Amino acid sequence: DKAVSGIPVMNLSHLCKDKPNLSLQLDLCEEYSTTELREHFNETIRGNEACEVEQALSGVVNTKLGYAVLNKAKIKQHSLLNKLSSRDIDNIISVLKCFKIAITGTKGFESAQITCGGVNTDDTNSKTLMSNICHGLFICGEALDIHGDCGGYNLHLAWTTGRIAGSSAAHYLRDNL
Repeated sequence: DKAVSGIPVMNLSHLCKDKPNLSLQLDLCEEYSTTELREHFNETIRGNEACEVEQALSGVVNTKLGYAVLNKAKIKQHSLLNKLSSRDIDNIISVLKCFKIAITGTKGFESAQITCGGVNTDDTNSKTLMSNICHGLFICGEALDIHGDCGGYNLHLAWTTGRIAGSSAAHYLRDNL
C-alpha cells in the first residue's frame, strides 16, 4: 500500500542504503507507445460515452496501480473519460510512461528477507571460511557479509558455506588436536 515491492525491488534495495534523493522511474506501459495509449483512450471514449477513467485503465495497468496513476495525474477517480480535457489525458499518459517514485528508505528489518552486514569476507579464508582474525573460528551463512539475488540464492549460500565451514572445521580439529 505504501511501498514498492517484488523481487527486482528486493534485489536492488541494498543499493539505496544511505543515499539521499533517489527515485525510481518506471514505464508502466513499455509495450505501448504514447500514440497507442492516446488512441486507446480515444477509442474508449468513442465506444462508451459513460466510461469512467479507471475503466479505461483496466487492462492497461492493475486496478490499484491505476488509482495511483490517477492520483499522480491529479485526476479524480470515477471521472468520466469523455469529460477529461486533452491535457488531462496527456497527464495520464505521461504518468503511465514515466511513473516516478521518491525512494525514502526501506521497510526495515521486520520486512527483510535477507540482511546486509556480518563478517567481512576479506577477514576469512575463502577456501575454508576460517576467520583470519580468530583461528579455529569458521563462519558461514548470513554471519558473512554476503547476499545473493532473490530466488533461493541465499539459501544456496547458507547450505554451501555451511558445508565448507563444517568440513573445514572437522579437518582443523583433526589436524590440531
